[in-house]
Amino acid sequence: MAGVKEKEFTIKKPEMFKVLDISTCHITKNDGALLSRSGKTFLDGDPIVYDYGEGSFVYCGGLANGPYKNSSPEFNQILEFANRKGCRYVCFDCDGPEYPDIPRFDW
Repeated sequence: MAGVKEKEFTIKKPEMFKVLDISTCHITKNDGALLSRSGKTFLDGDPIVYDYGEGSFVYCGGLANGPYKNSSPEFNQILEFANRKGCRYVCFDCDGPEYPDIPRFDW
């Protein structure tokens, strides 16, 4: 808006976090169904999921008690990898990058 000054923030050290961006082709059909339950009732052992138009953000910090029970081993390996690399979330995106070293599921 013309004439409106943008407020200057004085945050000296903003908190930032890393996210692994990955294609949904790297998850199984069952994992996809699990992610589509975002915002709905979760079963014990399900990941925390935040849905958005092209995919889902999955919280990696919940792995402290071991792998998620209702998802595939490949799904858990992706989250564990991201967690080891210091990521707080994994973004499973339909247009996300594909990685040749990670299994691909065509469903």
